[in-house]
Amino acid sequence: MAIGIIGAMEEEITYFLEALGEYKSYTFADRTFYQGELSNHDVVVALSGIGKVNAAVTTTLLLTHFDITHVFNTGSAGGADKELNVGDIILATECFYHDVDVRAFGYEHGQVPQMPVTFENDSQLLSLATQALENSHLAFVAGTVATGDSFIAKLEQIEVIKQAFPKTAAVEMEACSVAQVCYQFDIPFLVIRSISDIAGIESHISFKDYLDQAAKNATLMLKETLQLL
Repeated sequence: MAIGIIGAMEEEITYFLEALGEYKSYTFADRTFYQGELSNHDVVVALSGIGKVNAAVTTTLLLTHFDITHVFNTGSAGGADKELNVGDIILATECFYHDVDVRAFGYEHGQVPQMPVTFENDSQLLSLATQALENSHLAFVAGTVATGDSFIAKLEQIEVIKQAFPKTAAVEMEACSVAQVCYQFDIPFLVIRSISDIAGIESHISFKDYLDQAAKNATLMLKETLQLL
Protein backbone atom coordinates (compact mmCIF):
# COMPACT_ATOMS: atom_id res chain seq x y z
CA MET A 1 0.00 0.00 0.00
CA ALA A 2 1.22 3.51 -0.77
CA ILE A 3 0.23 7.17 -0.72
CA GLY A 4 -0.10 8.97 -4.04
CA ILE A 5 1.23 12.49 -4.58
CA ILE A 6 0.36 14.28 -7.82
CA GLY A 7 1.89 17.49 -9.15
CA ALA A 8 1.31 19.07 -12.54
CA MET A 9 4.75 20.56 -13.20
CA GLU A 10 8.31 19.35 -12.69
CA GLU A 11 8.90 22.29 -10.35
CA GLU A 12 6.02 21.07 -8.19
CA ILE A 13 7.46 17.59 -7.59
CA THR A 14 11.22 18.34 -7.57
CA TYR A 15 11.44 18.75 -3.80
CA PHE A 16 9.52 15.53 -3.24
CA LEU A 17 11.98 13.61 -5.41
CA GLU A 18 14.89 15.15 -3.50
CA ALA A 19 13.26 14.06 -0.24
CA LEU A 20 12.76 10.52 -1.53
CA GLY A 21 16.46 10.10 -2.23
CA GLU A 22 16.41 6.63 -3.77
CA TYR A 23 13.34 5.72 -5.80
CA LYS A 24 12.16 3.50 -8.62
CA SER A 25 10.57 5.04 -11.69
CA TYR A 26 7.82 3.59 -13.86
CA THR A 27 6.26 4.87 -17.06
CA PHE A 28 2.69 4.19 -18.17
CA ALA A 29 1.03 5.96 -21.11
CA ASP A 30 3.81 8.54 -21.24
CA ARG A 31 3.39 9.36 -17.52
CA THR A 32 6.26 8.82 -15.09
CA PHE A 33 5.71 7.62 -11.52
CA TYR A 34 8.39 7.64 -8.79
CA GLN A 35 8.08 5.15 -5.94
CA GLY A 36 10.01 5.54 -2.69
CA GLU A 37 9.68 6.41 1.00
CA LEU A 38 8.74 9.74 2.57
CA SER A 39 7.97 10.51 6.22
CA ASN A 40 7.96 6.75 6.96
CA HIS A 41 5.34 6.06 4.29
CA ASP A 42 5.61 4.29 0.96
CA VAL A 43 4.71 6.93 -1.62
CA VAL A 44 4.29 7.21 -5.36
CA VAL A 45 4.95 10.67 -6.81
CA ALA A 46 3.39 11.40 -10.20
CA LEU A 47 3.99 14.17 -12.73
CA SER A 48 0.63 14.73 -14.40
CA GLY A 49 1.19 17.60 -16.79
CA ILE A 50 -1.02 20.68 -16.83
CA GLY A 51 -4.79 20.68 -17.22
CA LYS A 52 -7.86 18.64 -16.36
CA VAL A 53 -7.46 15.76 -18.81
CA ASN A 54 -3.79 15.25 -17.96
CA ALA A 55 -4.66 15.22 -14.26
CA ALA A 56 -7.50 12.74 -14.73
CA VAL A 57 -5.42 10.38 -16.88
CA THR A 58 -2.53 10.43 -14.40
CA THR A 59 -4.76 9.87 -11.38
CA THR A 60 -6.44 6.93 -13.10
CA LEU A 61 -3.09 5.37 -13.99
CA LEU A 62 -1.86 5.92 -10.43
CA LEU A 63 -4.87 4.17 -8.92
CA THR A 64 -4.87 1.27 -11.38
CA HIS A 65 -1.14 0.47 -11.37
CA PHE A 66 -0.37 0.99 -7.66
CA ASP A 67 -2.07 0.00 -4.41
CA ILE A 68 -2.90 3.55 -3.33
CA THR A 69 -4.72 4.29 -0.05
CA HIS A 70 -4.74 8.12 -0.11
CA VAL A 71 -4.05 10.78 -2.74
CA PHE A 72 -2.63 14.27 -2.29
CA ASN A 73 -2.66 16.85 -5.05
CA THR A 74 0.01 19.44 -4.48
CA GLY A 75 1.67 22.41 -6.15
CA SER A 76 0.75 26.02 -6.80
CA ALA A 77 -2.50 27.95 -7.15
CA GLY A 78 -3.67 31.46 -7.85
CA GLY A 79 -5.25 33.29 -4.94
CA ALA A 80 -8.84 34.44 -5.47
CA ASP A 81 -9.20 35.91 -1.99
CA LYS A 82 -7.79 39.36 -1.22
CA GLU A 83 -6.75 38.15 2.23
CA LEU A 84 -4.29 35.65 0.72
CA ASN A 85 -0.62 36.37 0.08
CA VAL A 86 1.97 34.67 -2.09
CA GLY A 87 3.39 31.70 -0.18
CA ASP A 88 0.24 31.06 1.86
CA ILE A 89 -1.12 27.52 1.94
CA ILE A 90 -4.61 26.68 0.74
CA LEU A 91 -6.22 23.49 2.05
CA ALA A 92 -9.16 22.56 -0.12
CA THR A 93 -12.37 21.82 1.71
CA GLU A 94 -14.04 21.18 -1.64
CA CYS A 95 -13.22 21.42 -5.35
CA PHE A 96 -15.38 22.30 -8.32
CA TYR A 97 -15.10 23.11 -12.03
CA HIS A 98 -15.54 26.80 -12.78
CA ASP A 99 -15.70 26.15 -16.54
CA VAL A 100 -18.49 23.55 -16.61
CA ASP A 101 -22.03 24.71 -17.41
CA VAL A 102 -24.81 22.20 -18.13
CA ARG A 103 -27.59 24.25 -16.52
CA ALA A 104 -29.67 23.91 -19.69
CA PHE A 105 -30.32 20.30 -18.62
CA GLY A 106 -31.14 21.06 -15.00
CA TYR A 107 -27.71 20.70 -13.44
CA GLU A 108 -26.09 23.31 -11.24
CA HIS A 109 -23.40 25.64 -12.53
CA GLY A 110 -20.09 23.77 -12.31
CA GLN A 111 -21.68 20.34 -12.05
CA VAL A 112 -20.65 17.51 -14.37
CA PRO A 113 -23.71 15.36 -15.22
CA GLN A 114 -24.16 12.41 -12.85
CA MET A 115 -21.49 13.85 -10.54
CA PRO A 116 -21.76 15.94 -7.35
CA VAL A 117 -21.72 19.73 -7.64
CA THR A 118 -18.51 19.83 -5.61
CA PHE A 119 -16.05 17.17 -4.47
CA GLU A 120 -15.46 17.32 -0.73
CA ASN A 121 -11.91 16.65 0.42
CA ASP A 122 -11.37 13.96 3.06
CA SER A 123 -12.15 15.34 6.52
CA GLN A 124 -9.48 13.29 8.32
CA LEU A 125 -6.72 14.36 5.94
CA LEU A 126 -7.94 17.96 6.17
CA SER A 127 -7.80 17.78 9.97
CA LEU A 128 -4.26 16.37 9.95
CA ALA A 129 -3.07 19.02 7.48
CA THR A 130 -4.66 21.74 9.60
CA GLN A 131 -2.87 20.41 12.67
CA ALA A 132 0.44 20.37 10.81
CA LEU A 133 -0.05 23.95 9.62
CA GLU A 134 -1.02 25.21 13.06
CA ASN A 135 2.38 23.97 14.26
CA SER A 136 4.21 25.73 11.41
CA HIS A 137 5.20 29.30 10.56
CA LEU A 138 3.11 29.34 7.39
CA ALA A 139 -0.14 31.23 6.96
CA PHE A 140 -3.00 29.15 5.60
CA VAL A 141 -6.69 29.06 4.86
CA ALA A 142 -9.12 26.22 4.29
CA GLY A 143 -11.47 26.96 1.44
CA THR A 144 -12.95 26.15 -1.94
CA VAL A 145 -10.64 25.52 -4.90
CA ALA A 146 -11.89 26.18 -8.44
CA THR A 147 -10.49 24.21 -11.39
CA GLY A 148 -10.57 25.07 -15.09
CA ASP A 149 -8.50 24.77 -18.24
CA SER A 150 -7.37 28.40 -18.19
CA PHE A 151 -4.64 30.32 -16.38
CA ILE A 152 -6.58 33.05 -14.59
CA ALA A 153 -4.45 36.15 -15.08
CA LYS A 154 -6.97 38.96 -15.48
CA LEU A 155 -9.07 40.60 -12.80
CA GLU A 156 -12.22 40.36 -14.91
CA GLN A 157 -11.74 36.59 -15.17
CA ILE A 158 -11.65 36.15 -11.40
CA GLU A 159 -14.61 38.50 -11.01
CA VAL A 160 -16.69 36.31 -13.33
CA ILE A 161 -15.72 33.19 -11.35
CA LYS A 162 -16.40 34.85 -7.99
CA GLN A 163 -19.76 36.13 -9.19
CA ALA A 164 -20.84 32.59 -10.05
CA PHE A 165 -18.99 30.91 -7.17
CA PRO A 166 -18.55 33.43 -4.30
CA LYS A 167 -16.79 30.93 -1.99
CA THR A 168 -13.81 30.51 -4.33
CA ALA A 169 -10.53 30.95 -2.43
CA ALA A 170 -8.07 29.79 -5.09
CA VAL A 171 -7.98 28.83 -8.77
CA GLU A 172 -5.86 26.30 -10.65
CA MET A 173 -6.04 23.73 -13.45
CA GLU A 174 -6.00 20.15 -12.08
CA ALA A 175 -7.37 19.67 -8.55
CA CYS A 176 -11.01 18.93 -9.29
CA SER A 177 -10.07 16.36 -11.93
CA VAL A 178 -7.92 14.55 -9.37
CA ALA A 179 -10.79 14.83 -6.91
CA GLN A 180 -13.36 13.44 -9.36
CA VAL A 181 -11.26 10.37 -10.18
CA CYS A 182 -10.60 9.71 -6.49
CA TYR A 183 -14.32 10.10 -5.79
CA GLN A 184 -15.13 7.52 -8.45
CA PHE A 185 -12.47 5.12 -7.11
CA ASP A 186 -13.58 5.82 -3.50
CA ILE A 187 -10.07 6.91 -2.47
CA PRO A 188 -9.62 9.62 0.22
CA PHE A 189 -7.92 12.72 -1.18
CA LEU A 190 -6.75 16.18 -0.18
CA VAL A 191 -5.60 19.16 -2.21
CA ILE A 192 -2.74 21.12 -0.63
CA ARG A 193 -1.60 24.08 -2.71
CA SER A 194 0.59 27.10 -2.07
CA ILE A 195 -0.26 30.50 -3.50
CA SER A 196 2.13 31.48 -6.31
CA ASP A 197 0.20 34.54 -7.50
CA ILE A 198 -2.90 36.59 -6.76
CA ALA A 199 -5.29 36.33 -9.67
CA GLY A 200 -5.57 39.60 -11.57
CA ILE A 201 -2.45 41.19 -10.06
CA GLU A 202 0.39 40.64 -12.57
CA SER A 203 -0.38 36.95 -12.24
CA HIS A 204 1.87 35.71 -15.05
CA ILE A 205 4.88 37.59 -13.64
CA SER A 206 4.22 36.61 -10.04
CA PHE A 207 3.68 32.96 -10.99
CA LYS A 208 7.12 32.70 -12.61
CA ASP A 209 8.83 34.50 -9.73
CA TYR A 210 7.19 32.62 -6.87
CA LEU A 211 6.54 29.12 -8.26
CA ASP A 212 9.64 27.76 -6.52
CA GLN A 213 8.61 29.22 -3.17
CA ALA A 214 5.11 27.86 -3.58
CA ALA A 215 6.47 24.40 -4.42
CA LYS A 216 8.75 24.42 -1.36
CA ASN A 217 5.93 25.43 0.96
CA ALA A 218 3.52 22.84 -0.41
CA THR A 219 6.16 20.11 -0.15
CA LEU A 220 7.02 21.07 3.42
CA MET A 221 3.42 20.97 4.57
CA LEU A 222 2.64 17.70 2.86
CA LYS A 223 5.68 16.09 4.51
CA GLU A 224 4.50 17.40 7.89
CA THR A 225 1.00 16.07 7.24
CA LEU A 226 2.32 12.63 6.32
CA GLN A 227 4.17 12.46 9.63
CA LEU A 228 0.80 12.72 11.39
CA LEU A 229 -0.91 10.13 9.19
